[in-house]
This record gives sequence, C-alpha cells and structure tokens, in this order.
Amino acid sequence: ANPSLGLLPQVLDSFRHVTGVDSCSGGVIIVLDGYIVSHKEQTKRGRVSPEMAANYELYYQLLLKTYATPNYRILRCPEHVGFAHAVKTGLEHVTTTYALVAQHDRAFIQPFTQLHVVLETMSCCEWVRYVGFPSVMNRQHANL
Repeated sequence: ANPSLGLLPQVLDSFRHVTGVDSCSGGVIIVLDGYIVSHKEQTKRGRVSPEMAANYELYYQLLLKTYATPNYRILRCPEHVGFAHAVKTGLEHVTTTYALVAQHDRAFIQPFTQLHVVLETMSCCEWVRYVGFPSVMNRQHANL
C-alpha cells in the first residue's frame, strides 16, 4: 500500500538473476501512471479517492528520495493512460536498442543466463520484437 515502495525494491533487486543485465547501459526508468480524483474508486480506470491520491503523492516523493541517482529516471504520466501507454511513455525515453520491461510486481525468481542469446536473436531476426518471460501466474501452462 502507498506510500510504501511495495514490491518495487525486490523487483529491481531480482535483476541480479539475469546474467548480463548489469552490463547494459541506459539505467532504469520508472514510470508512474496518472490518476483522477473521484468520489467513486475505480483504480483500473485511474479513478482514486482523495486519500489514495494523497498516498500516491507520498509514494512519488518516496520514489524520488530513494531513487535519486543517475542510474534511475522517474517519469510521471500527467493523466491516467493505463499500463500499455505507460510502457510506451517509458520506451519513448529509452536511448538503447533494447529494453527490459518489468512490472512493479513481477520479479525474476530463478537465474536467467541466456540474455546474450535473446539479444543475439533479436539482433539477427528483426521480426522478433518482444520476448516474454514466464511468471508464477503462467509457468503452469503446458507449452512453456
């Protein structure tokens, strides 16, 4: 719950499981979606109560305080845009060829040593534009 940083520190720390990611340049971009203060809470639609908005502002200030280093950039959408457009906002600020997109609640839980293979494949096969990683939610699927 806000203003705690929640799972974000664990997600960022989980990057240590990805061999080679520490040598990637560009740093970390954290994107915050916007919101609309409303009497009816609908968080998936960006509508929050005044109390939730106040806590979100505290969360934002805590992010600025905790991640105020050259390796981190914090972007804030001026209005609610949803997950996909928030990702798009972040990608518009990427200065590298590739980006690792991680949700605030999706951490790497096992070592991944094949990043170099993924990057080589994406480099030589232009039709590969996105690589997804299994999560606890989808790793039970038979074809993964």
